[in-house]
Amino acid sequence: MWDAPHMRVLTDDRCRLQSRDLFKPRTRYDAQVDERGRVILTELVPKAGAARFTSTEQVIRAIETSPLNFKRSWAEMSQELREP
Repeated sequence: MWDAPHMRVLTDDRCRLQSRDLFKPRTRYDAQVDERGRVILTELVPKAGAARFTSTEQVIRAIETSPLNFKRSWAEMSQELREP
């Protein structure tokens, strides 16, 4: 009975949505368009929990054991990209 099926939401000159009743400041939303053309907004909630790494040594060890290691150095790659 108290639900309002239609609520006015405005966009500004930069195509940002404005509604003081619906949106909290500095909150991120995921927007999807369904098959009927309706826009569905879902609030993105940051993950809570402990950090994955607690020290610099753990970060360095993870980088060194990562399967995403490059064969060339950063200097070689940047030089290749800058020279024609």
